[in-house]
Amino acid sequence: MSALDQLPSAASCLQRRWRSLCIFLVLLVVCITMQTLRVQPASALWKLFALDGGTAVKYFRTGEETKEPRPQIDGPPPPPLLQQNFTPQQENQPTDHPPPVQGVQLEDDLLEVKSQNEGAGNLSNDGLLERGKQNPPKSCQAKSHIVFLKTHKTGSSTVQNILYRYGDNRDLTFALPRNKKHMMSYPEYFTTDFVEKKDLTHFDILCNHMRFRKSEVKKLMPEDSFYFSILRHPVPSMESAFMFFKGFEDFSNFTSVDDFLDNGQNNLEDHFAHNTLAFDFGYDNTATADTSDLETIVNQAIAGIEKDFHLILITEYFDESMILLKHALCWSLEDVVSFKVNSRAKQSLTSVSSITAEKIKRWNILDWRIYQHFNTTFWNKVRSLVGEEEMKLEVSQLKELRAKLTSTCLKGGHSVEQKEVKDKTVKPIHHGAVVIEGYNLNPNLDIQTKEKCQRMIMPELQYNEHLYVKQFEKESFKKRRKKAKRH
Repeated sequence: MSALDQLPSAASCLQRRWRSLCIFLVLLVVCITMQTLRVQPASALWKLFALDGGTAVKYFRTGEETKEPRPQIDGPPPPPLLQQNFTPQQENQPTDHPPPVQGVQLEDDLLEVKSQNEGAGNLSNDGLLERGKQNPPKSCQAKSHIVFLKTHKTGSSTVQNILYRYGDNRDLTFALPRNKKHMMSYPEYFTTDFVEKKDLTHFDILCNHMRFRKSEVKKLMPEDSFYFSILRHPVPSMESAFMFFKGFEDFSNFTSVDDFLDNGQNNLEDHFAHNTLAFDFGYDNTATADTSDLETIVNQAIAGIEKDFHLILITEYFDESMILLKHALCWSLEDVVSFKVNSRAKQSLTSVSSITAEKIKRWNILDWRIYQHFNTTFWNKVRSLVGEEEMKLEVSQLKELRAKLTSTCLKGGHSVEQKEVKDKTVKPIHHGAVVIEGYNLNPNLDIQTKEKCQRMIMPELQYNEHLYVKQFEKESFKKRRKKAKRH
């Protein structure tokens, strides 16, 4: 073949190479552009072209990529997002929970709207339960220096039981009242003299009833202590206080809350009958709706509480409060699970009309205003510390964990009246007319499970004595304490 005959063939070859070069340049530009726009990793397209130009062309024609095995990720898949209603109040709309009309009963320490023992029975999703019991993230350090202001008729006995168990399981040291009492000489302002010390110079947890005084508490507790408390709507709180203390103080001569509000408002200083929350926080409780400088008094109290406390929980959102506390303290879900403690039986519950509710809010105006403020800021804490979606998930996990423990621990899966509790070591003690509920444990529990369940249902008085004996009378604990001091 002559050279002239070969020219068309050479020209055709050159044309094909030029076309390939153009395609290469176009693909290179496209890859860089898509990498910038994060449409498709450029490395993947480059690999397609380098290995198989035909595949690369097909990719741009059809939009399909050759399928490759995806890298495996260690560990279980993320838990599904559980559906649950969650309607936090807007920041400019404080919750004003309307009290029930006549004939509807108010639950004691924890309102029925957030029942502690909801969903008793066997769990069908043990994986969810195990995830709920996981330890907190490694990035945070669990707090063990804690001051809890135990307020009256707010579900605070249940919170105290959580703190008792946490410290008891870890051999932490409690600041306990002297002579095995359960209150720090309440209603006197707290001083360090009220605490049983003996040879102790360091305390981890303070959580018994007291009238708060920050300057004295700081003398006793470590500088890095976490301060928190709990508030309850003044209407159910006063109804509960009236029933518990009916035989004592200024309630003794009155047949009902209405009777007291209509005929007995002659002692503004009574700490069980008037602005009890403000009194517990250490503020003057004599303010009324007609007090001339009420706004100044309210603002000073709110500002003082915000300054002295890291976190204020809300009884009406008890489960959400426990999740918030879990995150604030860097604890696990198992650390904050509980059964209700010191709650009333149904026959000791009374109804409150809407008219009476308005009287209570006016009579306890300082408590009402404090509650309104912190009920609003509570949801700010939820959003900043947890997040609403995460809160939904963890509340569901908490309820499932409680249901599992209810099935494991409690005979019949429910509470019983005080007189029906068989074990004296966990039988509630109350000398008034109100009927308190307690629990019986399931029989045939192994030793470790029985001890865990028993501590969850142990009333305040018995647990307080148990800790007192452990700290000051048991030689084994004294030796561990001395050893810890040396290190």
